[in-house]
Amino acid sequence: KQYKEAIQYFGNVVAIRPKGMNGWNELIRCLYTIGQYNEALKQTTIAFKMTNEKPIFLFYIAIILLAMKKVKEALLRLEEALQIEPKLVKKVIALDLTILQNAQVVALISRYKKKE
Repeated sequence: KQYKEAIQYFGNVVAIRPKGMNGWNELIRCLYTIGQYNEALKQTTIAFKMTNEKPIFLFYIAIILLAMKKVKEALLRLEEALQIEPKLVKKVIALDLTILQNAQVVALISRYKKKE
């Protein structure tokens, strides 16, 4: 129930401030946490466009796709995000530590860690 209220609240926040990062981050985090992956993906795609393509949203798209078992597409998005802003990967790992259980994800991240 708290998440549903939070989703409604952050939905209002992004409606008022569509370029504001915090509202989008929290809305997406809530949707992801309660497993509403389709809606999370939809909102993340909108957030990406509304915030002048901030790379954090590519990372979010990647982990949402992973949660949806769309591994190939998730890895492509993750690589795209890592090419743009590899340091942001820490925020994504903080959102969902279980992504580190995927060997392909770990291999991809470590490849970009070496390049930093």
